[in-house]
Amino acid sequence: MRQVGENMVHLNTYQPQYDQAGHYCTEIPAAGDTYTVVDLIDPALRNMPVSMKVFRGEEKGGKQLFR
Repeated sequence: MRQVGENMVHLNTYQPQYDQAGHYCTEIPAAGDTYTVVDLIDPALRNMPVSMKVFRGEEKGGKQLFR
């Protein structure tokens, strides 16, 4: 769960080629195909534009892969 302003967002990451049932919230254990699910828990967010940045490494000093 992440707080964005006053709203809550739930993030999960999956790598089914390594673990069919595994899901990760912060650290992704291996390189490879990765699926990210963004669950907008607060109904107010569901009608707002949403963006996400993906970094390799840490946000500070890491490389931004896409936005």
